[in-house]
Amino acid sequence: MSIEKSILQSKLDKARKIVENKSKEEFERARATLTILDDTIFESVFSKPQAKVFATNIVNAFRYIDGITPLPTMEKARVQKSTQYTPFLQGKVIDAKKMIADFLGYSYKAIISAEAQLREQEAYAIRAAITSANVMREGLTKGDSYKKAKDVIGIHLLGFNLKELSYNKNFVTRIIRADFHNKNDFLAEKYSDYFLELKKIPKSKLSLMENYHPIWDIGLALKTNLKNLEEVRAMGTLKNETAYALLDELYESLTNDEIVYEAITEREAEIIYFNEIKEREERKKLEGKLEGKLEGKLEGKLEGKLEGKLEGKLEGKLEGKLEIAKNMLKRNRPIEEIVEDTGLSYEQIYSLVI
Repeated sequence: MSIEKSILQSKLDKARKIVENKSKEEFERARATLTILDDTIFESVFSKPQAKVFATNIVNAFRYIDGITPLPTMEKARVQKSTQYTPFLQGKVIDAKKMIADFLGYSYKAIISAEAQLREQEAYAIRAAITSANVMREGLTKGDSYKKAKDVIGIHLLGFNLKELSYNKNFVTRIIRADFHNKNDFLAEKYSDYFLELKKIPKSKLSLMENYHPIWDIGLALKTNLKNLEEVRAMGTLKNETAYALLDELYESLTNDEIVYEAITEREAEIIYFNEIKEREERKKLEGKLEGKLEGKLEGKLEGKLEGKLEGKLEGKLEGKLEIAKNMLKRNRPIEEIVEDTGLSYEQIYSLVI
């Protein structure tokens, strides 16, 4: 077993022990907080045949906002795990460099790339850009013409607010390529990334324009957990069929103990991982502060010593010159001669006379 695999396995083993030691009440409380954005639940929902319809409808809900022609239903799809822990449950390790997205859907016209990220991840915006670039290559094989490149639509379902989008109060953001100076779109119809920030979703869709209603419904379904599932269903405000279908799939996954156990284990492993990162960062900050203080003290001492030595030397030289000037004055030597011999100024010599 490689060192990397051994380290990751140890984290997963710790997580398993934590879950196994939970009381029934603690386990049920954890179950009640799981959502579709949890990796294991996402995989459970989007690994089913109907996921091709879910993904297509989510993309079309985004496109509906801008009045873009809907895409046909994806012909095939695949899900892969984005976590670095759960693969051990299947006894395999995934190379993160080869990963493209949590979900990929394919049709003759386009590729849909879907990422679900529940907790804040450092530099996620950069990861999103790299993911999109990788997906653009998916539809091409060696020898293909670039004209055969399919449209690529990236969707990013986020359980946190992306700092790079802090300027936008809306819960939906569409990122396209554009000419910076004249703002003209550049291949915007071909390549788009949509960001759905669930924390920005308003409590009611009544204040929203009608073209935002389908994605509001879907967003609400994505952020729903078992604790408020019945409440959301009973609201009567959801009109989108995909949103209702996602709620049904969520319920089915959360009533499966095996899936829930895996999801909670994965969540605990992530907590261990992020806590370790936080501890390392705090340690680095503390070490930096200590280094800064030590450097400051050392620099202060050295500067003090150097300044003291310099002042002492200068004072000693000046006193010696003044003594020579006094003796020359006693011998009635000309002022000009004294200035030339000692390097003292006229003022310094006159002060001795006075």
